[in-house]
Amino acid sequence: AWSAGVPQGYPELEIEKAKLSSEETGYGEEYVLNNSSCSRTNSELDPYLEVTLANYAKVYRVEVVAEAGGDSTLLDCVTIDVAGVKCQTELMAPDPGGKKQVTCNGIGRTVRITRPGEDKQLGLCGIKVFGDAVEKGQA
Repeated sequence: AWSAGVPQGYPELEIEKAKLSSEETGYGEEYVLNNSSCSRTNSELDPYLEVTLANYAKVYRVEVVAEAGGDSTLLDCVTIDVAGVKCQTELMAPDPGGKKQVTCNGIGRTVRITRPGEDKQLGLCGIKVFGDAVEKGQA
């Protein structure tokens, strides 16, 4: 039987690629995946980072890692969705250099982190996606 809440044991899903809505020079989209530096957009309307998973999956949790120092606010009020299904409400920024996890319940291959609003900049230093790979077409 399903228990309430999300079990901790979901496998981490492989991320094939990351794409930013725009790219601040020196903070390219590939950096969010290498766990050593950070990806950032320019200041714009509704900036986002979208990752494509290697496999179609049921996504239960997404973890994001903030930049150190004052730039951790670049993750303030973000929304996260899986294939267009919103995960949880707006996220307050993690502590500088810290992590935040959100609970999701979507199926697909894309996970998008959006920072809604005008003249917003999005920045993050890591993303992990947890869930179960499924055959496409399985619910």
